Amino acid sequence: MKVRLFLVLGLLAAAPCAAVAQISGNLDPQYLEAMYGPIIDVSLNDLSFGVQSYNGKAIRVKGRVGVQGIQATSWELYDSGVKITIVPMRRGMNEDDLQKLAGQMVEVTGLFTATSAQGDGAGGQGSVGVVQFWSWAGPPEKVDKNKAAILTLEQLVTRNGKMDGQLVRVVGKFRGRNLFADLPGKSMRTVNDWVIKDSLFAVWVTNKKPKGDGFDLDSSNRRDTNRWIEVIGRPTTKNGVVVIDAAQVAVTAPPTPKADAAPAPPPPERPKVPPVIVFSLPLDGESDFDFSGRIILQFNNDMDEDSFKGRVGLRYEGPSRPGDPGFEGMRVAYNAGQKALIVDPGTPILRGRVLELVLLTGIIDIDGQPLARRDGKPADKDIAESLHFR
Repeated sequence: MKVRLFLVLGLLAAAPCAAVAQISGNLDPQYLEAMYGPIIDVSLNDLSFGVQSYNGKAIRVKGRVGVQGIQATSWELYDSGVKITIVPMRRGMNEDDLQKLAGQMVEVTGLFTATSAQGDGAGGQGSVGVVQFWSWAGPPEKVDKNKAAILTLEQLVTRNGKMDGQLVRVVGKFRGRNLFADLPGKSMRTVNDWVIKDSLFAVWVTNKKPKGDGFDLDSSNRRDTNRWIEVIGRPTTKNGVVVIDAAQVAVTAPPTPKADAAPAPPPPERPKVPPVIVFSLPLDGESDFDFSGRIILQFNNDMDEDSFKGRVGLRYEGPSRPGDPGFEGMRVAYNAGQKALIVDPGTPILRGRVLELVLLTGIIDIDGQPLARRDGKPADKDIAESLHFR
């Protein structure tokens, strides 16, 4: 078992090193979910008895933390005789603080790789797998209900992030896993998130299932959406959508007898953000370009697919040289689900040359906004944006 575990850790740190570095450089939850699939909540016992069922999948798991080795470069989670190894997807994720939490319960989210074909059962001694985590949370926060700011969902949503990170207490009607499309589907962070709503104002709830003392609601069944839930936690706001990291949930009475009545008009529409490139694979300026691979660009907005036609090109930097091939076989495709443009050069790339990917003016998002430069400078007359690979 130790040999196999060291082998897996070595492979994670060696062969796919460049790919891991590129992925971990962008820790946006939607991007990670697109790469690895929806996050699955799982217990250590579940992993022990079905490691292959979770191999290569994104999981969230809890356990007591322990330190492996004197240098503390990796850690373990253990509970009821089952243990897994955990390592950060990249350095600088406050992982050194794990050493201070030895013996305490923590929760990690990341990519699971099995190191045991069957698991060791509840009495096993070895690690059944490795989690490359991109986020972790320390011991569950002990909250004082009386210290939480009491807000309506309207007050929380319309304050545009001013309550982010503060302890709040809100009440809303349970809406399951966005069963009534109260919020944009793409704003869902994990498959286990759920929604509460009061009048026109809705928020996501994460990190706690809708169950507790005397209740256990089904997020996939509309039958349970007549219940009112009190949520205590800390909100974050992104693109106008509020997500509450819940510390406590409980069933409660409606805030007012007219909670379902139509409220005042919704707040004015937020200013639209122009589209920009937020990620590229390979990275712009990268000197270790895979000469046989494709180029992927990811945008912050949903793009108008037709606007790419005739406005994407490849060329070598500097004056042309005798024998330079053209890119007549270049193929371009747009993945709307991931907001990603995929460029296949269609021909081998010459080594020792700088390849330039050019996006011409006229490329727009679905709202008609033109592509903006990443550095904020105005676009050239003909070229909206360009990237270089060595």
